Amino acid sequence: MFGSIVSVTMGDIYFIIAAAGIIFLVVAFLYKEFISVSFDQEFAKTSGIPVRAVNLIFAILTAFMISMSIKVVGIMLIGALIVIPVAASIQVAKSFKQLILFGIIFAQLAVLLGLYLSYQWMIATGGMIVIVALFNLILVLVYKNVKQLILK
Repeated sequence: MFGSIVSVTMGDIYFIIAAAGIIFLVVAFLYKEFISVSFDQEFAKTSGIPVRAVNLIFAILTAFMISMSIKVVGIMLIGALIVIPVAASIQVAKSFKQLILFGIIFAQLAVLLGLYLSYQWMIATGGMIVIVALFNLILVLVYKNVKQLILK
């Protein structure tokens, strides 16, 4: 059944795993530089961080991740998975590490629950993943607003 929906080979899977490993290593190695450039580019520049090079590496990593994911899930879903889980994690994260962790959790939750629900209801997988991601965002926003009302 899934063979007609997605034509991913084992070579694609190995490529994605290798690319994810490379991206993880680069982010781990340049973590402080990414944080510094993300929050204050002027400070990063005066601290001796090559801001243009760090921005270029970040752009290349993002393009690499998008290009390896297009075949598996499609460009529209990639756009949604880049924006919506991060928007939800920004609402609850208290640090950059938490932002990354919550973003990963929200994205994985949307994909896994979206896959399950699309299979159960026999509807389009990509659309269901986006709907679940949006539902996660709405839940987080409602939670944040209710929490603020209670604390007042």
